[in-house]
Amino acid sequence: MREGRTSHPGRLACVAAVAAHRVGSDRTITVPAEDGSVVLPGLGRATLPDRTTAKFGSGRVGHVTLRDGEPGWTPLRTLRARHAETSVGFVLEDGDPDRMPGAGTVAGRLDDLGVRHWQAVLSEAWEIMVPLHWTTAAEVSAAVTALTPLRATGTGHVSGTPTHAFGNIGLSTPPGPYELAETLCHEVQHVKLSALLEIVPLTRRDDGTLHYAPWRPDPRPIAGLLQGTYAYLGVTGFWRRQREAEHGSQALRAHSEFARWREAAGQAARTLADSGRLTETGMAFVDEMARTLRAWQREYVPPVAHRSARANADEHRSSWRRRHA
Repeated sequence: MREGRTSHPGRLACVAAVAAHRVGSDRTITVPAEDGSVVLPGLGRATLPDRTTAKFGSGRVGHVTLRDGEPGWTPLRTLRARHAETSVGFVLEDGDPDRMPGAGTVAGRLDDLGVRHWQAVLSEAWEIMVPLHWTTAAEVSAAVTALTPLRATGTGHVSGTPTHAFGNIGLSTPPGPYELAETLCHEVQHVKLSALLEIVPLTRRDDGTLHYAPWRPDPRPIAGLLQGTYAYLGVTGFWRRQREAEHGSQALRAHSEFARWREAAGQAARTLADSGRLTETGMAFVDEMARTLRAWQREYVPPVAHRSARANADEHRSSWRRRHA
């Protein structure tokens, strides 16, 4: 509102209504109806033509009952997966207009075929994550509650985590289980770091300086570089452990990805440490990342995988320099 952007403070009543519903309260709350519907975050959408407000209470909004199959009620779908004793569940958030503010790639509501694809890929990805990446799987299960479908761009699969919406991850339709597993390992790092930054400042005020990020086409401010480095620490850890389970060409890919991102994250950690823009706590945080990455640098990678990683890194740096010369 301070920035003069379009805002809808009345939607906070919908948040209150959802909170009341989840604790079993029968309190009546007046909620706004926009474009003929009331959106209840994390629950779904009630269609109420020609209404500007509606009464919510006792499991109803206006004349619409919040129950699957009831006329006028479009619930959000849920994706679930379980492997061994570890389970996970996400709301598939494809209805709330505020689900990813500022993201120009938000997709519309998925059809049933699309939901089945997401469910199938999640089930396979969870079978990859739990046996080897149990710590990250536990973090994802605890911290991530919603997935928001995005449209893929010309560069392929995309993902992102809004700093203002803890537990929500945006991503385009995952092409396969490895891509989804890697995305979850990447984005849960952003979820954790964004929560930490609400409590402890790790960077000083932005002075306008931009830095090279080995995973981005654009230069990044110090706060963005910190986010990226922590995320790629997670990506590096994913491929480090995934190498143990792969054979043949997939093993070569895993080794190459591990080599590529351990070097990239290590380089970015050094940039952060030398920037002079970290707080004392931020410096300690980056030192711990660098310590982990230095240990990983000593781990063996087959020469062919190392050469592939180096070629990809050199190409990225050359492309970046041509673009920003």
